[in-house]
Amino acid sequence: MKTIKQMSYFISRIKSLQNKNIANQKYWNIFAMGLLRATMVLFIFSFFSFNVSAQQKEKKVKTVKFEVKGVCDMCKKRIENAALIKGVKWVEWDKATDTLTVIYKPSKVKLIKIHESIAEAGHTTDKVKCNLEAYKKLPPCCAYMGDVEKH
Repeated sequence: MKTIKQMSYFISRIKSLQNKNIANQKYWNIFAMGLLRATMVLFIFSFFSFNVSAQQKEKKVKTVKFEVKGVCDMCKKRIENAALIKGVKWVEWDKATDTLTVIYKPSKVKLIKIHESIAEAGHTTDKVKCNLEAYKKLPPCCAYMGDVEKH
């Protein structure tokens, strides 16, 4: 009789442990699913915040147009080279309209520095007059002061 009671006790204990194991496994599954959801939400949030910060950085580039005096293709090359200082991404001077288009990062360079760099090369902008010594060193075909036609 004692062995039967012991056997039935062990069987009931095994069933009890199996039920607890199933319950533990159920809670573990719920925990794992919650952890997976939290990881996915964190990943999605970090992905969108990275995209927003990348877009904000792109907006930190400015495009401006201003007048720069010149008359020929040699002037174009000199003006564009003078404007390409640190912080300037792209420049193009239009000989027909005397307009320089500049794309630059205001966080790296101030617009007046671009004007000053061009003036030091001997060309007058709408904000800064040229350095006269640099102007006198320009080739005769680039002497834009006076009645020189664009060529």
